[in-house]
Amino acid sequence: MIEEVVMPSVLGLMERREVRARQDLESWTEVLDQARAQVDAARERVERARVGREELVSVLAEESAVDTPVSVPSGGEVAVVGESGGSGAVLGERPPV
Repeated sequence: MIEEVVMPSVLGLMERREVRARQDLESWTEVLDQARAQVDAARERVERARVGREELVSVLAEESAVDTPVSVPSGGEVAVVGESGGSGAVLGERPPV
């Protein structure tokens, strides 16, 4: 009996190589999609933090404008809005947080 040695065809080898390459591509594409989603989520967190910081700076600027000395043209005295000797509340002022 003579055993036949079957040699794989070059075309078959190339087809298997293509299948493995396609599987690798799909796997890396999935990893890339997950990374993009994480980047987008991180970008959103950065944007929310930036907006929150800007809002805080704006609120603090408004509050400090309320508590800064204001010139009174008639008597030359300086009045400080927002400070009182009693309860801490001034008409029209927001209550402390």
